[in-house]
Amino acid sequence: MSFQPIGRNDSLVTYEEAEPFTTKVKHMDFLKKAVRDLKHDPKVSPKEGIRKTFAWMKENYPIGK
Repeated sequence: MSFQPIGRNDSLVTYEEAEPFTTKVKHMDFLKKAVRDLKHDPKVSPKEGIRKTFAWMKENYPIGK
């Protein structure tokens, strides 16, 4: 890989080649992260939440009426 100069003194920079991509699939536990970082405490399941959101949107954004 070649780097294009941008007119800055990069004598203090060490360029390294990128590491090969070895992980095929990465999973994130977003629920634990939301609870830990955002203090999120869900009261309904994702399935129920999507159903309720869809019903709310149909009521508040009446399309085709």
